[in-house]
Amino acid sequence: MQITWDLSPHISLWHAVWAAGTGQPLADPRVSRPAIDAAAAFHSALASAGIAADAFWEHALPLAGQDLPAGELLSAALPACGLPQDSGRALVPTLAWLLEDAQEQVAASWPTLAEELVLRHRPLREQWEARGPGLWAWLCRQFPGLAASGTCRVLGVLPVLGGGGWLHRSHCAVRIECVLANPRAELPEVVRLAWLVAQAACQWPAEKGGSYDLRLLAALALLPGTLAAADELELALCTPNLVAAALASWMPPEARAWAGRLWAWWEKTAGRPCPWPEAVLGLQQALDLPPSPDDAHPAAKSRRG
Repeated sequence: MQITWDLSPHISLWHAVWAAGTGQPLADPRVSRPAIDAAAAFHSALASAGIAADAFWEHALPLAGQDLPAGELLSAALPACGLPQDSGRALVPTLAWLLEDAQEQVAASWPTLAEELVLRHRPLREQWEARGPGLWAWLCRQFPGLAASGTCRVLGVLPVLGGGGWLHRSHCAVRIECVLANPRAELPEVVRLAWLVAQAACQWPAEKGGSYDLRLLAALALLPGTLAAADELELALCTPNLVAAALASWMPPEARAWAGRLWAWWEKTAGRPCPWPEAVLGLQQALDLPPSPDDAHPAAKSRRG
């Protein structure tokens, strides 16, 4: 697995705009009230235009690494959100002004952003270089047919939420906050990163028996597997309690309800190589997940904490 680290300050700025606009509690007190208000105004404008914020940031944040002006970034991201080209073109001037205002307010909070990001990402990068290849190799042995890509971009951002990670599947990229210490000692951030990278690089199984959320299933299937790989490398334990803790820390709140059935599925799957499509189908049946009308919905993003 070849990892490319992208530490563009623009990505951290847009990440902070995203975080402040969602209304989540911010861990970095330097983000000012004007910055939060400007981010909220941009998110409100997205909603008024009928643009889902998750869909917008799914594309905008990886594109931000190109250091595009706000107008060009919007022109590139809005069509990917399903917005008709004419409608998107008409919205760009207003949205660009709001996005630039939010960026300027956030940038004023971090005058040394670039230097801080370089320092903060080093511990995680060193841990990945030492352990990441082994974690990925273990997953590929456990799930033959897992890999669809041998490369992944890691968007390293400042930890405005105190830790978190998110998948940008359509760009074969992941975004992770570069914290200096693990938010939970028993769940090292390098293990979270391996779990995210595996989601970005995995093969999307063919659907059987109707549509279901493939992102969600992939994230769930890879979670105990990644902890088992970490256990093999003496990084973390793979136990029912740790799987439940990872669900609570890395996934949306509704995922906690699946802890028992996920562990039961893993006990049946572990101990022998299990082809990746077979593993995902077996998990879908074990969890009895309802059909999803859109298998590209970003439901399985790793969350903060």
